[in-house]
Amino acid sequence: MHPDGVAQRFETELKKVGGQFYAAENKQAACDYILQLARSHGARSAAGWDCSVIQDIGLIRALEDAGVQFITDNGDDGFIKRALDAGIGISGVDYALADTGTLVVLSGPGHARSVSLVTPVHVALVKEEQLLADLNDLFPLLKERGSLSSAIALITGPSRTADIEMTLVVGVHGPQQLHVVLLTQES
Repeated sequence: MHPDGVAQRFETELKKVGGQFYAAENKQAACDYILQLARSHGARSAAGWDCSVIQDIGLIRALEDAGVQFITDNGDDGFIKRALDAGIGISGVDYALADTGTLVVLSGPGHARSVSLVTPVHVALVKEEQLLADLNDLFPLLKERGSLSSAIALITGPSRTADIEMTLVVGVHGPQQLHVVLLTQES
């Protein structure tokens, strides 16, 4: 599948499962989109990953200049409580699967899973080169990295659950909204 086709398929599938997609033309556009989300949700703090993709686009400074404190997991016991109080969670991803609109996230130092699990809004930054067609492309890469472990999260859309009567509810056990910001080669 052509790289453009992978991005388009990812967007289509993500939207089918209730996620929102934004292709950023550049770093500033990515920051502006995330700042608008933070403002619209009244976020005074954002729980985020300590990762290069967030630093490279200047997002931490943009948030703090807008009065939104950016908090990361620095190993203390209070991070999960601070993440629960944050209005938005911002992470990178390891990969994104086009066939299902799924994000693949490996937890580790500076990449707390709570960022994508406990905030009402999760924003994931995806680089174009992280887009894969499907699981058949994913597993060889994970094996190559030595990352076949139980610390892999597959995120497909906002959190949802159904009761015994099959009444679907969104956001009860995790984020009510999932926004994916695609950073193109030009971003």
